[in-house]
Amino acid sequence: MLKHDPFRWHNVALFAGSIIASGRGQNSRWLLIGELLPEKVNYPIDDNILHCISMASKIWAEGSLKARIRIQKITKVHLIHWLEAIKNDERLDAPDRAQILNTLGRLQTGL
Repeated sequence: MLKHDPFRWHNVALFAGSIIASGRGQNSRWLLIGELLPEKVNYPIDDNILHCISMASKIWAEGSLKARIRIQKITKVHLIHWLEAIKNDERLDAPDRAQILNTLGRLQTGL
């Protein structure tokens, strides 16, 4: 639903990420992040996809997840790639761009 109407479902997705984070493992949270990221690079990046990538960044940043298994490591690299692609996108407001840059830095230092 977030992919089709990001403004309407923004808070719901953020809450879902928080609820999942309160569980025992990180696996579900990594899966949610992976679902929010597009598989292939298509330029220009659609507005809805842009907001999904931003949401994936927020969900990761909320818990500073550690990539422990192969699929999580792949998702982490994928997230870094997408954040690099949107970090200066003017369609995002300044606080979102700052959060993305902060998350990107934290992800890259943890490689």
